Amino acid sequence: MFNKYVALLSLGMLIGLPSQAQYLTGSIKIGASSANFEGELAGGATAWEGILGIAAGGSIGYELESGLGLMAELLYLRMGAQAPVRYNDFPASLESKITYLALPVLFQYKLKAGQYFAPRFFAGPAGLFKMDALVAVEDRETGALFYEEDQSIENLDWGLMFGGGLDFEVSDQTLTLEVRYFGGRMDITKPSGELDGSDLRNRSVTVMAGILF
Repeated sequence: MFNKYVALLSLGMLIGLPSQAQYLTGSIKIGASSANFEGELAGGATAWEGILGIAAGGSIGYELESGLGLMAELLYLRMGAQAPVRYNDFPASLESKITYLALPVLFQYKLKAGQYFAPRFFAGPAGLFKMDALVAVEDRETGALFYEEDQSIENLDWGLMFGGGLDFEVSDQTLTLEVRYFGGRMDITKPSGELDGSDLRNRSVTVMAGILF
């Protein structure tokens, strides 16, 4: 109930101030993400290493002249991680790659433009919808591979996303460069999958550049 009142109040703040100019914004952006897991496999402590992936998408925003705003995005994100493991008593490497369609809804505050750029900051919840997933285990001695697609990874994830960016003018076009962090709030492993008994949560840092309009 409290969250409902907060959402209604926030919406009212954005649309209920007739003394300020209001306008829609949009963006198209592309970049790269460094993803990792927080948590452990069922076998115990795990030394996770991050993986790199492509990030891309767009946004539509609603801004006030004061700099306050609300931004909804649709993003393609790569999550996952890799780690040394033991599989059936042999030394192996495990790699998980998960592709998500992310839907963040972010509150944003944009500072007044300086001589060269305008900083902005954003934060809010994000829902992640799995498009595909791959869990690969490779025998370090023989190179033999074991694959399991989708069965180990939950279809949905959600968490908090926050970050900041710099908007600047180039030849009458507004460009942006931004960095953001996502912290998943749920265990993404299915009880019946290969990773049964594990507790893994998505983490990622993403850098993107794009065009604002």
